[in-house]
Amino acid sequence: MTEEKTNAKPARQKTVLRRLTGIVGYVLIFLIAALFVFVIVFKANNRTVFIFGKAPVWVMTSSMEPTIPERSYILVKEVKESAVSEIKVGDVIMFASDDPALAGANNTHRVVEISEDCKTFITKGDANMKNDDVPVRAESIRAVYVRNMPVLTAAGRFMFSGIGTVITMTLIFAIMMAIYMPDIIKATRQKSKELEDKKQAKIEELVAAEVERLKRENKAVPETDVSDAEDAENAEETTDTTDDISVRDDTQSENNASLPETAERAEETAGTTGDTSVQDDTQSESNASAQETAKKEDEQ
Repeated sequence: MTEEKTNAKPARQKTVLRRLTGIVGYVLIFLIAALFVFVIVFKANNRTVFIFGKAPVWVMTSSMEPTIPERSYILVKEVKESAVSEIKVGDVIMFASDDPALAGANNTHRVVEISEDCKTFITKGDANMKNDDVPVRAESIRAVYVRNMPVLTAAGRFMFSGIGTVITMTLIFAIMMAIYMPDIIKATRQKSKELEDKKQAKIEELVAAEVERLKRENKAVPETDVSDAEDAENAEETTDTTDDISVRDDTQSENNASLPETAERAEETAGTTGDTSVQDDTQSESNASAQETAKKEDEQ
């Protein structure tokens, strides 16, 4: 029981860690995606979207340097038509320009002069030498400058650079892979296991079918019990033993029948040998007599 609890604790810790990693990953993806959309949406100067009366705006030119750097984000506050009269000289405003060169795009310049009826505003860029050629109508004013946004500016400049886009996309992809890769691996292994189980089941099915077929083919052959098989085996051993005894008896009978013939042949061989010995003795005596006779003749 203690061992099971010990093994369950690391598994529980891994599960918690995995869930926390997933949550952090989702949060990062959401933040990066939100920032990416945020930058894209608010980069267009003439498409300002106000949230709670405020919005970030992308300033492309250097006409307001050093107050507003070129290619940077600023925070602006929406101005209702009823609040236009509150604008005073020195305020930086964002307005839809009536200058034909800008074609109604948003422009952000400083107010240098206001008409008595607050219906017309003269503006000028801090870096420009002269006032803007076209006055700003009160109904064209959209917002008032609040402050610069250096962090968002850095992010926007980085994300819209070539290397920044690549890194951002790679980072999002890496986070998504870190979140979903364990599930993908688990699903792949589960699928492989299911395929292997199906394959094994198919093999077992084929084997069972083959066994059944062999049983059907051998159905005519009666099955014997273990005792019948033992009796048959003992009968075979007895038959073999009887056959061996019969063979030995036949061999012995043949050997007994051949004994007289062998004895007769031995006697004939002995008689032939005796005749040969007598002939040799007679020949020796004849030779001795001939030698004596010859010796006597020499003496005479």
